[in-house]
Amino acid sequence: LARQRLLSPGIDMLVLDEVCDAVSLGLFVEQDILDTVALARSDQVVVLTGHDACPALLERADTVSRVVAVKHAYKNGRPPQRGVEL
Repeated sequence: LARQRLLSPGIDMLVLDEVCDAVSLGLFVEQDILDTVALARSDQVVVLTGHDACPALLERADTVSRVVAVKHAYKNGRPPQRGVEL
């Protein structure tokens, strides 16, 4: 599906949420993700999210960001919220 979307002329951005974790868990093949990202046109943005990005995905990326929780209600006993953490 991601490949189809990247090849669609009206798609400017594709977000593959938590795909890095899915690769590290063996749910997706790393090379398949790399091949898919390589299909992106120069005017498209592909966002890969997740905590466990493999070295090859990090190397391929133009931008790498790490988000660190400074304070989180979950640590104070608040359960995860639907639409936020779930």
